[in-house]
Amino acid sequence: RDIANHNYGVPTFVGEFTCFDQEDAWRNTMSTYNQQGWHWTTWAYKVTGNSSWGIYNHSPQSVDIYNDSADTIRKKWSSVGTDKGWVNSKIYNVVKSYLPGTVTPGDSGNSDNSGSSDNSDNSGNSGSSHGVTFYEHSNYGGWAVTLGEGWYTCSQIEAAGIRNDQITSVKVPAGYVVTLYEHDNYEGAQKVLTENTSLLSDFNDKTSSIRIVYSGSSAGTSYSTTKLSNGKYYIQSIANDKVVCAENGGSDPLMANRDSYSGAWETLFIENNNDGTVSLKAEANNKYVCAVLDEQNQLLPRSDSPSTWEKFQIYKIKDGEYGIRCVDNGKYVKADLDNGGKLVATSDSIAGAWEAFRIVKVKGSASVKPVVENGEYYFTSIANGGVVCAENGGSDPLIANRESCGGAWESIKIENNGDGTVSLKSSANGKYVCAVVDEQNQLLPRSSSASDWEKFEIVEIQNGEYALKARANNKYVKADLDNG
Repeated sequence: RDIANHNYGVPTFVGEFTCFDQEDAWRNTMSTYNQQGWHWTTWAYKVTGNSSWGIYNHSPQSVDIYNDSADTIRKKWSSVGTDKGWVNSKIYNVVKSYLPGTVTPGDSGNSDNSGSSDNSDNSGNSGSSHGVTFYEHSNYGGWAVTLGEGWYTCSQIEAAGIRNDQITSVKVPAGYVVTLYEHDNYEGAQKVLTENTSLLSDFNDKTSSIRIVYSGSSAGTSYSTTKLSNGKYYIQSIANDKVVCAENGGSDPLMANRDSYSGAWETLFIENNNDGTVSLKAEANNKYVCAVLDEQNQLLPRSDSPSTWEKFQIYKIKDGEYGIRCVDNGKYVKADLDNGGKLVATSDSIAGAWEAFRIVKVKGSASVKPVVENGEYYFTSIANGGVVCAENGGSDPLIANRESCGGAWESIKIENNGDGTVSLKSSANGKYVCAVVDEQNQLLPRSSSASDWEKFEIVEIQNGEYALKARANNKYVKADLDNG
């Protein structure tokens, strides 16, 4: 029946409805409601995941009610906001066309998925100040999509309008930290961005999943990131003038509590990563410093290799003074003087002395001198005199079974990483040699880039004889004569 013809004396209101992802059904429904003069609201405004129910979608981290702290749960839930989601363009575009006024998702820092962000154009102007804008081409050209804080798998970025492996430039407003991942589900190589990048160069058209962290407008506004050379350093808090120490030989969190620098417990190696971040390795136990987000964000040297929890950015405050920012949660490190000077990654900005540090290079600790210079080499096993070969053009593991170097299959390029390690690239297939820890630790040239599994230390035994030590498991390489 035609409800509008009944004089009930009150407006008609449709309180909740959805047509899922059926665009024609949405148009017919909206047209009917407007023609009848009914008031309406959709179900729903905001949802999680890639649901067709909502206008805005979000990708919050799951809450572990048994193990997450109250602060962690609060942080995860706070990421669910209109300004931190992405628009379901199919619903948004239909609803917008049937509204009497104009609704612009860019006002909340989002974009519709029709090809451009409402808060950015393709001429190089600044993108949305409430989200990170991704572009198809260099210099901010082509399609543009803005995303807020959150975790985005491949299917989620595609639902938002970003095409897999087609991001070339990115606009990053102050306060955001963006991690691009080579593969879906945050796997593979990574690249971290904290500022506008007109060309991703080494990461062009390689992004399949994304992590975005927002920690406040002051982050990155007053101070810019800086690069310190690889080497040995000690860190001193400006707040209490104490030197940072890996307490109990690295078994306890870092504390700013020593009167002076005295040795290994106060020594940290700075290693520059390929994505513009640094990792800190404690000399006390040879472990990487981790911002333990599920343990009050304390800094603890406990990790064998660096992932996002072990990556930091260094901001220059003034000559000799720096801020340190954790990549994973976007927070600045502070010396918590209310807790004995413990280092924790909890501050939204460099607010004062608690977040300021001197980072001092240990005298005589120049960058590591390479044992072997960059170049192309072949390896001969001392045990059997066999030349190492990338069997089957690099498809099979390295094996010391050739009588001489015959060409590309036996040729390996050595690349010094500047942190005391080298990476080995097979000339047979142009891939980096990987110590495949989960496949009997065999050496296989399979990787497109070098991370910890592709790093080795060269130890000189005597003139012309060397040993290789894998960074992945801290084990020495051997030619297994019982296995060919």
